[in-house]
Amino acid sequence: MSISPTPLIGSDDAPHEETAFDTEDGASVMSMDSGEESPIIMRNSKALKQPVFQQAPRFKPLDAETTFNGLPAAFSPQRRGSRYVSGGMAAQLQGWLSEVKGWDENSGRVESAMKLHVDQIRSGRRMYLVEGHDPLTEASKRWILAGEGKLTGLAKTSDPLRILFCGSDAFSCESLRALHREHERNAQLIESLDVMVLPPRRTGRGFKDISEVPCKSVAEHLGLRIHQRETFRGWKTPEGTNLIVVVSFGLFVPPRILNSAKYGGLNVHPSLLPHLRGPAPIHHAMMRGDKYTGVSLQTLDPKVFDHGTVLTQTPSPGLPIPANATLQNLTEDLAKVGAEMLVQGLRDGLHVPPYTDAGWMAEQLKDAELVHAPKVGKGESQIRWSGWTPSHFERFVNIFNTVWTQARNNKGKFKRVLFLEVESVPEHDVTGRDEELVFRVEVGNEGKDVQRPARIDDERDAFYIQTAHGGWVHVKSVKVDGKTTQTARIGMREFLKKMK
Repeated sequence: MSISPTPLIGSDDAPHEETAFDTEDGASVMSMDSGEESPIIMRNSKALKQPVFQQAPRFKPLDAETTFNGLPAAFSPQRRGSRYVSGGMAAQLQGWLSEVKGWDENSGRVESAMKLHVDQIRSGRRMYLVEGHDPLTEASKRWILAGEGKLTGLAKTSDPLRILFCGSDAFSCESLRALHREHERNAQLIESLDVMVLPPRRTGRGFKDISEVPCKSVAEHLGLRIHQRETFRGWKTPEGTNLIVVVSFGLFVPPRILNSAKYGGLNVHPSLLPHLRGPAPIHHAMMRGDKYTGVSLQTLDPKVFDHGTVLTQTPSPGLPIPANATLQNLTEDLAKVGAEMLVQGLRDGLHVPPYTDAGWMAEQLKDAELVHAPKVGKGESQIRWSGWTPSHFERFVNIFNTVWTQARNNKGKFKRVLFLEVESVPEHDVTGRDEELVFRVEVGNEGKDVQRPARIDDERDAFYIQTAHGGWVHVKSVKVDGKTTQTARIGMREFLKKMK
């Protein structure tokens, strides 16, 4: 997009066409920036009873065939036989606008243009507030575009939306709440909102507990109509549905359902697509140790998960992942970003074809092998003794709450041990007597035994263990199979070769 910069209306930088000031005898006078003689006729202050105003000039409509240098006729009424007043509104408007496309087939390109990276566009009545940054200086800037949407190409008209929202977990709940708030605030944008959720599933030891998806309880609290199904097969969307919104749902939306909605479907995905396509992008971003992540709003592809057009995306380089971030905290933060992105995308008409690919990450990854983000299981939290450093221990505990391993006890049997609290420590802080442990890493149906040095400090009730590449971690608490949670010094006693 190429547009010309303009100060915001109402800001301190906005041009002031007229300025009021007081004379010494108290008479109020208007000063014109144009430098022309004031329309207020000034006389001796003692004789002046009240200001006398000249009549406003009349304008003749511009003939359609008239050609002139400057902006096209749609924006530029001009006074017959005279130039724009320097500093006047017409001159200011001419300076504000540049490269308005689509006037007619013969319109040329305005040369006085600049490049702008657009972060956000907010539409108004024939005006558009553009927020972005200069690609050269990275300085944040704001512009106003004036004109009809059909001329500028920014505004897309949409029917009032009748949305079927498909969600399941806490991440999707934030988007559902945001859509409901927008529905109550602006029914012309979102006319109705239905919710589809999956049936309850069995969880816990022995799968004895029945658990409803969080999205259902949120929908019930908001008083929304709920459709609880485990498949789309043999089912039709509610009458009048014209947009499907899917956020962390778990089911693929078939082409039949997408084609039944005028605007197809949208998806909020918590990664910088095409990086980390798949159902667990937040887990994998943290497991990989990525420094940045983000959110993408994409269309729903009728054939493959996460291959739609990226309509908008967290600006480069993305959102930083704090070193001490937990999975829950990062998920909550990205859920809020995604919910806001979804609603703003609907306001901006991004759901209305034709679509524009706004993703920037694809360009950065064009020569790299894309990383997938499949579902995670218990195997992901197993300690890799040959490769994990202290930062891995801390990061994986922040993701899964615990990490686990198999340890050999003094009877030669291996037991499963959960490490609940782990922190990295410098070697000079590691105190106590030297011990040794044997762990087993399970790979498929096979296991590989690994020995690791440990130190026990009875006075400080501390248990330290050495990681790969010579690092050390302080394990504070553990849970051995068949036992309750204990301090690591007590819980690991049966696994120490030399401990009496």
